[in-house]
Amino acid sequence: MKEDNIDTLRQHDVNLRDAISMDEMERPQMPSDLNARLMQRVNEEVNQKKTHTRTLWPWLAAACVAGVVAIFLTPPKETPHMVSYHQQKPYVCNMDEGYRHESFESYEKVMRGRYNQMVDEVAQSFPSSPN
Repeated sequence: MKEDNIDTLRQHDVNLRDAISMDEMERPQMPSDLNARLMQRVNEEVNQKKTHTRTLWPWLAAACVAGVVAIFLTPPKETPHMVSYHQQKPYVCNMDEGYRHESFESYEKVMRGRYNQMVDEVAQSFPSSPN
């Protein structure tokens, strides 16, 4: 409301209008094509940024594809507990060992020894938590 009153007072005040027009006349004149030159400069800057980002996207996409391919083609790193079944030492009794004609007690002794050996290897592969 106050601003409307002030604007109407400015429009009706002749001395204020004359002072504003004198102030505007003392300022240097702006060239008539200033707006067109500014718009042209802004458009050039925008076009330069667009061309830069347009050339960046294909390289970025190619890098992502190369990274995914590299991940899938690298062999997995083997750790002691990830050894496949075929790489482990066989604990199966061979017929050449001669257990077939021995007594059950001697066979049980050998099998318990192998069982204890397997338990020790598993315990070494998976250490218990420090609690």
